[in-house]
This record gives sequence, C-alpha cells and structure tokens, in this order.
Amino acid sequence: MAFLVSPGVNTSEIDLTTAVPSVGTSTGATVGFFRWGPANTVIQVSSESDLVQKFFAPDSNTAASFLSATNFLSYGNDLRVVRVCSATTDKSNNATSNSSHNITVMNDEEYFLNNYTGANANVAFCARYPGALGNSLRVSVCSSEATFDSWLFAPYFDSAPNTSNFVVAKTNNSTLKDEMHIIVVDEDGVITGTANTVLERFSNLSKCSDARATMARAFTIKKFYIAPQNGFTGSDMLQEAMLQMLGDKLSQQLLQQELHYTHQLSQTTHL
Repeated sequence: MAFLVSPGVNTSEIDLTTAVPSVGTSTGATVGFFRWGPANTVIQVSSESDLVQKFFAPDSNTAASFLSATNFLSYGNDLRVVRVCSATTDKSNNATSNSSHNITVMNDEEYFLNNYTGANANVAFCARYPGALGNSLRVSVCSSEATFDSWLFAPYFDSAPNTSNFVVAKTNNSTLKDEMHIIVVDEDGVITGTANTVLERFSNLSKCSDARATMARAFTIKKFYIAPQNGFTGSDMLQEAMLQMLGDKLSQQLLQQELHYTHQLSQTTHL
C-alpha cells in the first residue's frame, strides 16, 4: 500500500459497486463430430449443458470435438457448432424401422425439403438425426381400440384410440376409428442409462393426412411433425423428439392391418 513520507495529498480510487458488470464475449465457431443432433447446419450453443442437450455426451470417437467446444464455452457463451458425420467416426445414417433401406436426414430443413411430402414405401420411421444413438430407439404404435388393452404400452395412455373429433365433424360418423397412439422407447438404455425408458408419447394422432389440431385433439401423423405432446418423460437431454415420420405409408399400413406396429430402429451400412 502506498504512503507519503512528507506532507501532501494522496488520491485513492475505491470501487463501491456491488454487482459484477456483464462482459460480452467473442463469437466462436467449430466443426466436429458429435453423437447426436442436427448435421450440416449451424447451431448456436451457449454453455456446456446446452452442448450436451443438443449434441449429446461424447464417446471416444467424438471426445476431441466435444472438448474443443467445451474449452471455448468455459469462458465464452456464443459458440456456433456445425456437426459433420463420417462413416469412420460417427455413423452417418439415420436409424430406421427397416434396416434394409438407407435413410439420411441431416437436419430439420432437409427433412421438410426432402421427406415431409410424398410417401416412402420402404421406411415408416427413422431417427430424427444420424448416428448410432438411434439404434437404441424402439417405436410402438397402437391403432386399434380392440387391441389396446393387450398393448404393452397401454398404461401410458388415458384411453384407447378411437374416432377423432375432426373425422366426426367432417363425416358425421363416429365409427371410423382414425386415431392411433405412438410411443418411443429407449429400449437398450443407451440414451438415458435405463433400458426401456419411455422417451416420448403421442396420443390420439389421426390417420387422415388433412387432420388439424384446431378442430380436434387428434393430429395427423404426416402433417404433425413429431414432437413431445403429452410431456417429456425421458432424459432431460432430449427435449426434442428423436423420431421422424416418412410419408403416408404408415397410415396405409395401419388402416389395412389395425395391428400393433412395433419397430426397433437400426442403421444399415454406413454411407
């Protein structure tokens, strides 16, 4: 501490503020391999927990990219991340309900441009993003009131699928049975750490491609882009749906069969 050895004036500046001012940080950018999340598009990440939520926790193949990102986020809060997929470090296909057919949907924009309209005759479901993580997903559909009680996942729904208000309003017929329930399960436990954890539930979806929520509780399985409907019951990391619907094929199959439609999603050969 400074002091005077002879008479004089000593000036001291003392900061009396009680709050730490917010200091802006520079924007960073990184391109790397991650286990989950949208690929080939820029995603803003604000913290390490946000990084995990959007791109999942790392494994040995993705640790370098993940740690590089977290290093910046330890002192910054504006990181732009682009996920890339490689056949050698991170499987580049989306897991599908038909392992004989490849599907690649890198991000939401690509889904809406290439898969939202038109039917896919071979694949009814695929994981929302590429990566081996999707192999742990199981999708089960109940489209029949008669078989609801014997459905493994019936306890997760309030009642059996029936006829939507939309169809009743359009046809004045309450016996057409256009509704279905869909449930997504972490069958292998890779995502949540506990096998058979329910990730997402979608109740009373309509098989009619023109159904609208504004007229009923039912949503069409084609027009309704799969997203949590009855609350999120799985890992907090997965706040967006892990599932994509591909075209009208599922509606056609369910209308004809009225069976439980259960799939373990799996990837095919790497692209």
